[in-house]
Amino acid sequence: PANTLSLHDALPISLLQLRKALPELVIHGLFELVDRDNQQTFTFIKWGGEQAMVVALNFTTEPQPFTLPESMAGKVKLGVSSLGKGGVVLGNLRPFEAQIFLPL
Repeated sequence: PANTLSLHDALPISLLQLRKALPELVIHGLFELVDRDNQQTFTFIKWGGEQAMVVALNFTTEPQPFTLPESMAGKVKLGVSSLGKGGVVLGNLRPFEAQIFLPL
């Protein structure tokens, strides 16, 4: 994608389905920012009751390393990538990629 607007355009159906399937997380979940000082990526957790989801966004033209927060190990799995699942490398965000990790 040439810009972050196209990032949103890549996922409208999946994001709408996600919103309908998990409203406690997507709409009403509590927001927790992760790695505030990282200027290349924006990562946050949405909490809803006992469940959580992690969203990781790369706003750069270069691949960026990404590690799930330790508190999420064994609780989430990759559910959506803005660039499609082909070529996804766990631990790495491709340029302008968004990855959404969903509850197990």
